[in-house]
Amino acid sequence: MTKKIALQLIATALIATLVLTILTPPVFASESNSTSTPIPMITLQEAEQGHLDDGTSLPDEFIVKEPSKAVSSTGRPLLKSSTLGYQKWTKVSSTRLATDVFLTWHPSFKGYKKGPSGYFFSNSQRVGTSINFGYGPVSLSVAKAGGSGTYYAANKNKSSRPAIYGNKIKDKYSVKHYNGANVYQKTTTAYKGSVSGVRIKILHK
Repeated sequence: MTKKIALQLIATALIATLVLTILTPPVFASESNSTSTPIPMITLQEAEQGHLDDGTSLPDEFIVKEPSKAVSSTGRPLLKSSTLGYQKWTKVSSTRLATDVFLTWHPSFKGYKKGPSGYFFSNSQRVGTSINFGYGPVSLSVAKAGGSGTYYAANKNKSSRPAIYGNKIKDKYSVKHYNGANVYQKTTTAYKGSVSGVRIKILHK
């Protein structure tokens, strides 16, 4: 009798441990960092658009929650908590595709203009824009036109227009997929574009 009760207690404890394991959310910590620094979590939209909502570049490592797509036998979507998985993105390499090339036009100017001998750009305010060179949208920001900041000379006898130059980069990511129970499923590869060395250049025609 005592042995039977002991076995029942052990079985109950194992079941409780299993339930807690399933319900407890995974702790995302960097595998390469012994101090277990938490890995940032971003939205699926941010991962797809290639930059964070504040315009900054994607981090070298991050977590993305996957939206639930599972349905029950009745055809109704299951609760997200029961099916939600996640992806762990890790940058493995960066390849420079082009160096100091035209990226796009400065968003503050709509076309060429003849007459200006130069342009001022703010040292404190910035303006954002986006480009795409084959690996999804890439967000970038440059100094806003106006103010009394940095001056860029132009030839007043020619039509001029401020442009944005920089380096085009292809970033390769390893993407590990986990299900809602924190069980590894597969690894895929993703590519995203990024830029560096962004600067303003005055073009003439």
